[in-house]
Amino acid sequence: MANPSFHTNRQGDVTVVSLIEGTSVPTWTELVAVLDERPPKIVIDITGLSAFPTQVVGLIIGVHKRISPGGGKVRLCNSETDLESLVRIARFNATFRKYCEVFPTLERALEDF
Repeated sequence: MANPSFHTNRQGDVTVVSLIEGTSVPTWTELVAVLDERPPKIVIDITGLSAFPTQVVGLIIGVHKRISPGGGKVRLCNSETDLESLVRIARFNATFRKYCEVFPTLERALEDF
């Protein structure tokens, strides 16, 4: 599946969703087909983003709610922004951790599964 705002690929039994700079964050509707046809292991790779838009938080929460009943997990990787500080400043740390774990690289996120 291809989309102007993201692309997906499989790494074993994990679906990697890579967000693309300069486009809008994918909507929930755009990801439903990916989530319905793939196992519930998702890595959202934000390598291509120079900033962390707040829409990504909503996307992560939506993905988590969709796949967690089936044992699914969400991982976030390759944030060039200081995501830890951003989440802490917003006082969203415990809540954010409930929905996903953050890894410095795609490889580390994949290993965690």
